[in-house]
Amino acid sequence: MKIMRGCFVVVGIVWLTSTAAQAAEKGSVFRTETFGSALEEAGTEGKLVLIDFFTTWCGPCKMLDQMTWPDPRVIDLLGTKTVPLKIDAEKEAELAKRYKVDAYPTVLFLKPDGTEVDRLIGYRDPAKFIKEFTWILAGKTSLTRAREAVREGKNPAQSRYELGQALSRAGKNEEALREFLWCFDDGMKQSPQYAGVRLSHLLEEIKRLSRTYTPALDALRERRDKAKVAFAGAENDRSAFVDFSFLNKALDEDRLTLETYDKLLPQDVRRRQIGNLVFDLLLEARRYSDALEAQPPRQFVDDFDRMRTMFERAVAEGKMPAEIMQAQNRSLSQSGAGEIEALAGAGRLDEARTLIVKLQAIDASAETRDILRAHLQRAGHAELIPAASARTQ
Repeated sequence: MKIMRGCFVVVGIVWLTSTAAQAAEKGSVFRTETFGSALEEAGTEGKLVLIDFFTTWCGPCKMLDQMTWPDPRVIDLLGTKTVPLKIDAEKEAELAKRYKVDAYPTVLFLKPDGTEVDRLIGYRDPAKFIKEFTWILAGKTSLTRAREAVREGKNPAQSRYELGQALSRAGKNEEALREFLWCFDDGMKQSPQYAGVRLSHLLEEIKRLSRTYTPALDALRERRDKAKVAFAGAENDRSAFVDFSFLNKALDEDRLTLETYDKLLPQDVRRRQIGNLVFDLLLEARRYSDALEAQPPRQFVDDFDRMRTMFERAVAEGKMPAEIMQAQNRSLSQSGAGEIEALAGAGRLDEARTLIVKLQAIDASAETRDILRAHLQRAGHAELIPAASARTQ
């Protein structure tokens, strides 16, 4: 089982727990026939084939199931214009590979002969989905729309990122890389609201491109090396190490991040500043005492309490629905599984037990318990795994 350390952000999308079955109960229009039969029916009925490629662990996929597919307007549009299928990309890996589906959800639109018309990646609410699908039906593809959005110039960071995505899907690698690198070097770097996107989704797009387009791999390495030099030459530049560590992750070279951290002297202020960036790497190496130095338990508990207070205040002020707070609490609780592993692995068992009780008080779900179990088993202290409550059995 892959161990994942939670990342809590006040958006509430990733942790929703709706399922395709729940969507069906609300009025699903998806058919159950095979892919080949769907193509035949589309030809007979003069429709497109729509495929919602999903995975069971994908949060935005679940958002489509809960919010978009049950919408009566969407059901009517899909029933009129498409033969719609839901396909688990992990169970139908060959079909997903055939259409180069490697991000979820991917909603694919196909002609009856199986050729691709267009695709949408990521969650869309009902109104946005209807608008974009209407454009597709009118022959206005994602690439066409993306180019138009860039020309309008309203939100360069977002529009050029989306243009890069559309160019990449169209096989226009050189143009795609140019847009992505502008976003990484300038557009998103200068826009704080895109900081998370820049170091996650954007880097993932460049990494995906690098698998078949060598200049993208070279670009990642070039920027990684520059970030390392910038960090080495500055006494107080955490941002350079942030770039360095995330670029290493994109390059599958996390070891360089840890090696650089280990070379810092104990009194170097930067060692404390970047501790949270190497915490997971130290856990993977079972260097538990070092992990607790990198992210002290007191610091984690303070951050935990601060986030809990913020969530509760947001609910009280009507700025966050209670169900979103519950989802955030789950994310917050899961983020503590690594801290518990470090405590247990370092032999600080009483502190580990105390933190387990604190986290279970806000989320005792089976999902969170499974994550905690994996961490404690790696630390060699499975006896600390809490018993399942009646609610989660």
